[in-house]
Amino acid sequence: MLSLMVIFFAVGVGVAFAQTTYYVDTQGNDSNTGLDPALVGGDGPFLTIMSAVNAASAGDIISIEAGSYIVEDLFTTGTNDEVIVEKDLTFTIRGDGAATDVSFRSLKVDGGKLTLLQGSGNAFKLDEKLVLTSDTLTFEGSILEFDQAISGGVAPGGTSNVYVDGGVLSNGTLVNGSQTVDIDYDVSTEYTTAGEFPANLNGGDVSITSTVGADSSFTITGTKNVNDFTLVDGGKTGNTIVADSVISTSPDANTAIGDSLIVNYLEVVTPVGISVDGAFTNADGDAKFVLTAGGSAIPALDFSGGVFNGELVVTQTGDGGVGDITFDSDNSVHKLTVTETGAGSIGSIAMGSTDAANGVVLSESDAGTIGALAFAGIGGTGLDIDALVAAADDDTAFGSLT
Repeated sequence: MLSLMVIFFAVGVGVAFAQTTYYVDTQGNDSNTGLDPALVGGDGPFLTIMSAVNAASAGDIISIEAGSYIVEDLFTTGTNDEVIVEKDLTFTIRGDGAATDVSFRSLKVDGGKLTLLQGSGNAFKLDEKLVLTSDTLTFEGSILEFDQAISGGVAPGGTSNVYVDGGVLSNGTLVNGSQTVDIDYDVSTEYTTAGEFPANLNGGDVSITSTVGADSSFTITGTKNVNDFTLVDGGKTGNTIVADSVISTSPDANTAIGDSLIVNYLEVVTPVGISVDGAFTNADGDAKFVLTAGGSAIPALDFSGGVFNGELVVTQTGDGGVGDITFDSDNSVHKLTVTETGAGSIGSIAMGSTDAANGVVLSESDAGTIGALAFAGIGGTGLDIDALVAAADDDTAFGSLT
């Protein structure tokens, strides 16, 4: 029979503690003592995981048979199936029964450290949400899977099914199953994501708020396919959020980068619009914001919320065209490259100065045009416009240049 093992560790000086094993089974009863895995007699297994957690002392073991511990009708049964961990625990799945997974409605780690251990082909599954309010959730080669659509799960600051407030997710992999997953990270310590949230959120949103101290960093690794993607530094002076991976959003998404952030590489595929509320800083000379589309129109890009001294690369390989691009007049854009290879056009561009060779490169092919261009200054070797305009069009490739 496959079971989930919860091992409590305690270290005492000169004191020996007796170790007790408590059992949980989907056919158990919380009136039992939980001291026997057999389903007969008053010493049989508990029905709920929390009953075993409450009964256990430091050093005890909780053995949970594989299966679903989600109560479908909470109102009728009066049973609370949330699992709350307030001490250092280790959950392990073991056994060779037909069932392979242990399913929770929600899991909260508050004041303790939880380590999930599982064998190949096994998974811990959450129906609604994971909440970390302190300490650590560690994956040791395990997969924590969200397998159902989110129907609730209100965390501080809004609705999400992964909420991290001072806690850390580390190691392992978090996958979303087949349903939408929204993730809200509140990062108060220096922290690196290494695959803790799914690559494909099926239309879910990711919001990352960093409240770490000055000169700390937040790193996103790997390719993430999300809906709305938000990076906010929580208003802390000197904070940075470093994205050195590819972030791909769905076509109807909005990407907002708030406050003063460092973004090394961020790619957004045909969103409805991009608004950068704070500074986009180019700390290492390689900061780049890349926007590409293969036909859908690239909408207006608004970077007027603060300094943008990185590199913006916009490429349209289809006929959808490129919308207006606006920066603050005092922006010093390191480099701006806009390429339109289809039948569409490039909209108007308003920006400050550039500080790179060929700081502004605009390439428009086929029958398209380039709108009005307004620059406070152009550094390097200036402006390079490659505009191929059909004979039937106006001979002017762009509306005006100031």
